[in-house]
Amino acid sequence: MKFTRSVLAASIIAVVSLAGCGSDSKTEVPEVVAGQGQFIDAAVEGIYYHSQPSGKFGFTDAEGLYKYDAGDTITFFLGGSNGLRIGSTSARDVVSPFEATGNYQKAVNLARILQSMDDPSNGSITLPDSVTSPGPGMIAALNNVLLHDMESANDLQDELGLTEWVSEEDALEHLNDSLEGLERGSNEILTEWQRGSGNIVRTIYSTLSAQNPYDVKERLYVTADKLLDEELFEATRG
Repeated sequence: MKFTRSVLAASIIAVVSLAGCGSDSKTEVPEVVAGQGQFIDAAVEGIYYHSQPSGKFGFTDAEGLYKYDAGDTITFFLGGSNGLRIGSTSARDVVSPFEATGNYQKAVNLARILQSMDDPSNGSITLPDSVTSPGPGMIAALNNVLLHDMESANDLQDELGLTEWVSEEDALEHLNDSLEGLERGSNEILTEWQRGSGNIVRTIYSTLSAQNPYDVKERLYVTADKLLDEELFEATRG
């Protein structure tokens, strides 16, 4: 049994099955050059990114493109650097909600939010000005969102003037169609994870609250990833 070094959400955290949903629509994806990646749930315009250590930053353009240098880690946000932190990923040609969040449910919920902001049937998603240039109310609503829990996005729904979110089924179908045929990882064989290697992946989760009462809403979720290099792992879990 062999594993390939593929997307974070698929290779380490979960095996994501994106079966075809019967749609013939395809997203036209431009050729991506070196030092340039693309955020896809259809091409998404208006997601803020910050590439480190190169320091490149800005908003994804009309084709969903962002910039980085080799070896960068790119962090994505809704609503600028003070808005909702989506997650971080290594420098790569194509990033979807799966890579950006590193979690299946968070990815599906992010797709629901993005697709609710603009009709993706024309092959792209353009985030509204209220998100790319947010006021205090929008910033507060974005900071309330926990991507694993759509109920936490009620204030965001109100700020956007939406009566309902795109359904999970529709969001996943569109995301599946958008990603079909795209190369989202390398084919390098991970021999260290073959059956019989004796190696395992252990994930440690810790929940910290700002106050003693258990029902306090403000919590910090910390994940220590043992697959990181030792120095970064120690800094993360500390």
